[in-house]
Amino acid sequence: MPDRGIIFPAALRNTRGRGLLAAFLVLGMAGLGVSAAPPAKKEDPGSAPAKKAADRPGKAKPPDKPQAPGPARGPVSADDDVDDDPASPAFKKISPANGAATPAAAVEPPGPRQGDKAEPLSAKLKAIVDGAGGRTGEWGVKALSLSRGEVLFAHRAGEPMNPASNLKLVSSAAALTALGPDFQFSTGLYTGTTPVNGVIDGDLFVFGDGDPSLVSERLWFLAGQIRSLGIRRIEGDIIVDDSWFAPPHDNPAWKKDSMSSQSYTAPYGALSLNYNAVAITVLPGEKDGAKPIVTVDPEIPYLPVKNTARTISKGRSRLRLETQPLGDKTQVVVAGTLRIDSEGRKAYRKIFHPPLFTGWGIHEYLKLRGVTVKGKVKTAVFDRNRMFELYTFRSEPLAVILRPINKVSSNFTAEQVLKALGAKIKGSPGTWKGGLSAVEDFLEKAGLPRGSYIMTNGSGLSEDSRFSADQLVRVLEYMFRQPVLFPEYASSLSIAGADGTLRSRMTRLDPPWRVRGKTGSLDNVASLSGYIQTAGGDWVAFSAMINNHRLAYRQATGLLDRIAEAIAGDTTPPAPGFLGKPGPRPPPAKVK
Repeated sequence: MPDRGIIFPAALRNTRGRGLLAAFLVLGMAGLGVSAAPPAKKEDPGSAPAKKAADRPGKAKPPDKPQAPGPARGPVSADDDVDDDPASPAFKKISPANGAATPAAAVEPPGPRQGDKAEPLSAKLKAIVDGAGGRTGEWGVKALSLSRGEVLFAHRAGEPMNPASNLKLVSSAAALTALGPDFQFSTGLYTGTTPVNGVIDGDLFVFGDGDPSLVSERLWFLAGQIRSLGIRRIEGDIIVDDSWFAPPHDNPAWKKDSMSSQSYTAPYGALSLNYNAVAITVLPGEKDGAKPIVTVDPEIPYLPVKNTARTISKGRSRLRLETQPLGDKTQVVVAGTLRIDSEGRKAYRKIFHPPLFTGWGIHEYLKLRGVTVKGKVKTAVFDRNRMFELYTFRSEPLAVILRPINKVSSNFTAEQVLKALGAKIKGSPGTWKGGLSAVEDFLEKAGLPRGSYIMTNGSGLSEDSRFSADQLVRVLEYMFRQPVLFPEYASSLSIAGADGTLRSRMTRLDPPWRVRGKTGSLDNVASLSGYIQTAGGDWVAFSAMINNHRLAYRQATGLLDRIAEAIAGDTTPPAPGFLGKPGPRPPPAKVK
């Protein structure tokens, strides 16, 4: 769960500082230690062109459960977009291509390795891939020693496959490389005239450049800053300008779900709040037949509630929670029945007008901090250069914002960053096309020619995206050899047995956090890619993807975990001069 402090809390600074220092010492120095190693052998990308793979039919399906998880307090969190855990209500199911399997690519076989452990590791990995039976569909696997540049294992590694959320490894690497780890988003507040005696005699103008981390707690801080400037009253309206992003607000790759109220389909905007979702809490009424108690967060005029539900003493709870567009507002609809002895229900649903939603949030939080706003919220485009800058709120650095993308698989954050990347690199207004073009520039530097892959969005929540295991490993290897960027990139990944979508996986490894990776799950698709420090002290970049499988979720992820565990258990030493074995498990912290 990303930190919810107002801005740079001490705990975040200390934790991040220690994490980055450790990552730099263990990973960055390791990358420097292999600078003289021979480059990785390039594999044939395969005889199955990526473009043909996109033509296979697919079918979108709704998620298993309707609501999305969130923090203990405040708005919906990045967990709203976790698509890798079927226990997560936001577990999104999309069918991969269901056509005939493409021919296996001409992949270079594993090269010779030092020591007598080479064949056992290769045999172990082959047994996992071959021994699971016909229900596993098509596999694409590659493991590369980063100290020696040797391919340790490859199985159909050049074949284009649906990577699911492993695609976030690509979009986050491109953003970190192009924008830098210290890049910050900003939300600016402007006035047409200088305030006099605490009064703004006119409108308050708000401009955003796509901050995906603006949440209610930060609006409270922002409103407090305005109050601290001596502002007591705003005579006009709040004018919001989100022209930094071009329409549409809905991702074109998700067109089948554009009218769903599920939070994973939330729209995007240069001004966005709380991941563009509303938290709805429903508690039973006091007696049989009474209406349930409904609260929404944030509680603002933009979110009217229509409650037709009933409290019942017998029968099953059958509650329906959804949102609907209602003019320039989003209406919360609560219908059905809720048992009187129920603990209630909490769900997250998307809103439909990001700039208005954000503007009304600012309107109400200003009121809570003692600033009266006489007008309403409107949208318009204005010239900031002719305005008086009242206050600009800046987000945490990009290195921190990337964590919800890769640790908890936040689709919303990934797409916001992609559009912002397009605006910054290709010019405003930001578009998905511009963002994808900027990613293509990065991939070309990493050795992936244009046209050798298919990327339709930044999150991987798509039927059409295609990358091979070889291509994902090349991205991982490229980032590993960037000594300034790699510590930040590695720290954004989920740590096995510790956090994110890998928090409960591979816990039998000692220590489990030798695996840092990105998970991915769609209907009949499972993937896992990242970095592993082996028992012998080597570092390995790996990617394992399964498409068109007919396994239960736990079965599919279990096979991927076995791949990672087998690599982690390899005792082959790294190239000379490479940093050695992982240190011992630290003792548990004492609580005073």
